Amino acid sequence: NLDPILDELRKIKSEREIELIKKSTELQAKAIEESMRSTEAGIKPYQLEAVTKFIYQNNNYSDEAYYALIHFGPDAFKNHYHNSIRPARAGDMILMDYGPSYKYYTSDMARMWTVNGKFNDVQRELYTFYLKYYEAILYNIEKGLTPQEVREKALPEIEEILDSTVFSEERFAQAAKDFVNDFRESVDNPNRG
Repeated sequence: NLDPILDELRKIKSEREIELIKKSTELQAKAIEESMRSTEAGIKPYQLEAVTKFIYQNNNYSDEAYYALIHFGPDAFKNHYHNSIRPARAGDMILMDYGPSYKYYTSDMARMWTVNGKFNDVQRELYTFYLKYYEAILYNIEKGLTPQEVREKALPEIEEILDSTVFSEERFAQAAKDFVNDFRESVDNPNRG
């Protein structure tokens, strides 16, 4: 089994590799920004995919890193769903998870935004909670830490975020508690299946 050896080798990056990773990430960011500018009510997922692919092709990407996951409205909460076809409606959230492979280096960042460019009160409330949760993990990443150690370090901040957030509805509060409990479970039982 060469996986452990290859996993260790992948941790070592040359300056050239780091530049390729940055280029791949910048290319995906540019495509997401153009997709946001192109968003309007009535647009369909395949049309945003075309916008994104145009940016990738104009910037000499090698290939798609993975299948385009672009969803509107209720489908935006089904990240790895492949049958989203309905047009965007005013008030919808959009999920885009579609990255390039640039000279065999992959970018993978998902983003959400609203069709009309403005969050309503509920969207802002829930997205703000999620963003703080995400940032608690992101800003606890340090060189040399394992993913498990990052989770352990972030957990107290995530619990504080949950405790300090006031939700407008009990179902939102319960969903956030469930979300944090799942995270806590991953910290307490890192080998769960």
